[in-house]
Amino acid sequence: MTDVPMGIWASNGQGVAAWLRINFKKEYQITKILYKDRDNSYQRNKRLSLTFSDGQSIKEDLKNTEKIQRLKAKAFVTKEITFTVEEVYTTINNGMALQIWGIPCTAQKGQVMLEPTTKVHLKCRDSLINNVKIQKRLIR
Repeated sequence: MTDVPMGIWASNGQGVAAWLRINFKKEYQITKILYKDRDNSYQRNKRLSLTFSDGQSIKEDLKNTEKIQRLKAKAFVTKEITFTVEEVYTTINNGMALQIWGIPCTAQKGQVMLEPTTKVHLKCRDSLINNVKIQKRLIR
């Protein structure tokens, strides 16, 4: 798979149990994941599991559509995410395209964060409320 805009990963004749692992260079607090299935309706996934570097795992049910879907997974702190196909609508060369947003866990005082948020996270495992308080102190 190449990390290019509009790139879609495809398995080689796999469906259930096909997986894709995304490794980050450092820890991120995940804020949003957008998912796009293959355009061909014979190559779409129905259910995914997402496993994070700390071992936590969640399931995501997907609609049978070529439209972009927002996954429920957010606020996880991780260095990697493994997307595993649990169930399919049909199988040929199932795959997916992903957009993952997150905040680096190493933000420093005065560092500017770009979209999707401008909150400064000094400690990724702090609550978002604590981080808003920290940001207000830094702005003063």
